[in-house]
Amino acid sequence: MSSTLSILIATDNHLGYNEKDVLRGDDSFKTFEEILQIARSHSVDCMLLGGDLFHENRPSRLTLHRTLELLRHYCLGSRPCSLELLSDPAVNFPSKFGTVNYEDPNYNVALPVFAIHGNHDDPTGEGGLSSLDLLSTAGLLNYFGKTNSVDDISMVPVLLRKGATKLALYGLGAVRDERLHRTFLQRKVKLLRPPDADDWYNMLLLHQNRVAHGPTNYIPESFIDDFVDLVIWGHEHECQACEPDTCPRGFTVCQPGSSVATSLSEGETRKKHVVILEITGRTMKMIPVPLKSVRPFLMRDVSLKQVPDLQIHDVKAISRHLTQQIEEMILIARSEWDADNSSDSGEFPLPLIRLRVDYSANLDSDGFASSFSIMNPQRFGQQFVGRIANPRDAVSFMRRRQLAVIKKKPSETATTTRSEATRVEDLVTHFLGCQKLDLFPQNEFSDTVRIAVEKDDREAISSFVKQAMERALGTVAGSLERELLREEFEKSRKLREDEWGRMHSGIEEFRPSVQSALDTSSRTVPAPSTRSKAVKRPTSLISAKGSAKQVRLDLTAVDENTRPSSPEMSTNHRNLRRAQ
Repeated sequence: MSSTLSILIATDNHLGYNEKDVLRGDDSFKTFEEILQIARSHSVDCMLLGGDLFHENRPSRLTLHRTLELLRHYCLGSRPCSLELLSDPAVNFPSKFGTVNYEDPNYNVALPVFAIHGNHDDPTGEGGLSSLDLLSTAGLLNYFGKTNSVDDISMVPVLLRKGATKLALYGLGAVRDERLHRTFLQRKVKLLRPPDADDWYNMLLLHQNRVAHGPTNYIPESFIDDFVDLVIWGHEHECQACEPDTCPRGFTVCQPGSSVATSLSEGETRKKHVVILEITGRTMKMIPVPLKSVRPFLMRDVSLKQVPDLQIHDVKAISRHLTQQIEEMILIARSEWDADNSSDSGEFPLPLIRLRVDYSANLDSDGFASSFSIMNPQRFGQQFVGRIANPRDAVSFMRRRQLAVIKKKPSETATTTRSEATRVEDLVTHFLGCQKLDLFPQNEFSDTVRIAVEKDDREAISSFVKQAMERALGTVAGSLERELLREEFEKSRKLREDEWGRMHSGIEEFRPSVQSALDTSSRTVPAPSTRSKAVKRPTSLISAKGSAKQVRLDLTAVDENTRPSSPEMSTNHRNLRRAQ
């Protein structure tokens, strides 16, 4: 038996992306099937998926069904598997079955698949399950790299052997970059090494930001231990499979990129590849394999002020020029497709086209910037229906911001800054800053709303409300004094907020307005009657319109035994009931 261990590596397949689009709905599945065909034709020993197998956190039933079909068709079979697992499968693949699928006597696996989750298909909701858990339970892949705590991470490698070649495979599913960045700085990310560590080829599978988008929302390569030989970097869609980087710390970084374009960005225009990795002893060889089924995508930048004799208000001339540009791009896309698929009789797919048009003009004599007249992008794209895949957004108009010079003070310039994209957390924090939550921890509530929006988790908020109510009622179950109810709620909320803060420390700080709202003193409701003793009552557990609904929430949160028995209080309760 040969000692060369061959692995096919792919990342960011995004199965189910744009699945409802008539033209592009099958793109992700066609390319994923091509990847599986490459793995079979090259007789690789196993396949590695570097995260974001699915585009949606909760993929549709159709997407799951098609994925199961493909994995079952290409991964099951009578071909013997030459890989030997030397590590504890119950530790590497924690589940009820606790075994790698190709050693399960109930399955006949021809192509073992090892996968980590990405930021699109990460574990969420009740039970902390990912869609990869479903595929793992079905025995079609081996899901690893899942961590229960982001404050202290210990990666136990999957130890594989083929002949004399030993591979220590480390994997870490997607974690919010700010959290992981902080954990690395605290030196609490540990890669556990096997005995005879020098005999093993060490490979790390990551799904994080590689490019810095801020001070802490990426993972620098310097954070990674220098004993690692190869890092497979997922999440970044730009394909750099043909240009592996050798870092100063001595290891090599391979960035395969995505297999389908999920945005009309410049990084998606590069040719898509998968990588076949061949490891023999402590040496390796990477073979990029181009993907032929990927829909062509061309991008071009045009500046209208650089077009000779083009008048700023001549809309027809501007339209003719842009039409000519797109016609040229369609011809280029067709010629490139024919060159890459000369031996294949497949039909030419309609290309993706993105023409970025700068319509800013030169400064006038007074130092003010003018601009060219533009047309409606969607209406302009209608002429290309049936010829390109994205006629509605083929053209993107932009205006480069220029500095308006003030003549009296030439050293000063008026600048404008582009506002940051509004985030869900910002909206929640803004609205919660105007009122105080008595029961829900604000930071945890904000995080729950983010998950509900980004992951399309329809049950996230209802589950959070239910758990918060159960925690609060459990905390005050022994409190019979109504005066202590609000105080106990406040303690429960503060405790949960502090726990959340310790877990997510370093990611984001409360705004001053929100913090001041959290620090305000408790509000009290006036006594219901001058004859009865004034009682401090909890404000509404959940913000609601109308005092009647607030009182109803107060009453349902108190045990029957805590209801007042005095005639005055009973009379007040009846009056409140009538008010409701």
